[in-house]
Amino acid sequence: MLNGAFPNGTVFAYTLPASSSSVIHAGEAVTGSWPGAGTFQNSADLSAFTVTLDAPEQGVSGTLKIHSNGPAHFGCNTTSSAYFESAIPAGAELNAAEEIFYKQLGWATSQPGGAALVDVTLGGSKLQFAGQGYHDANWMPQPIDAFMDDWYFFDAQVGPFDLSAVYAAITGTTRTFTTGLAATLIASRRR
Repeated sequence: MLNGAFPNGTVFAYTLPASSSSVIHAGEAVTGSWPGAGTFQNSADLSAFTVTLDAPEQGVSGTLKIHSNGPAHFGCNTTSSAYFESAIPAGAELNAAEEIFYKQLGWATSQPGGAALVDVTLGGSKLQFAGQGYHDANWMPQPIDAFMDDWYFFDAQVGPFDLSAVYAAITGTTRTFTTGLAATLIASRRR
């Protein structure tokens, strides 16, 4: 889905159905293809992420690019695992929702922030702008609202730092989860 508004306030909403999908990785480089919708590519050094939209039947084409200026990382509590197991409170007995949250919800941030460029054509109208972008990936065995009541994510760049934080209210417990990561931006990638 692609939703937004043009500078004049005209709202757009596109669904880009793909006829199939494939994702291939070689080391850290990942490419994906959705014929009828477009492709994506994540660079091997995780410095760049590009989405190419190619849906001529819907009148959608163009690119969205992010050039990262921060280090890739996993969930805020660690840089060595995509899961939150290291954040399980000592001696805690987990309910079913907490088991999924701490042990099966994966989170990887390949571009925690950086310069973003959008250059797309939507129904014959050009939309171009520059700003800040972010890219991550989450995976889990069931829909997120099946085991979480709330999930808030925060990301900001302040001076030479990238700040990320999460607050989660896990279903069926009074225990909440908060964590954060402060990382120094990569000087060679600052723009």
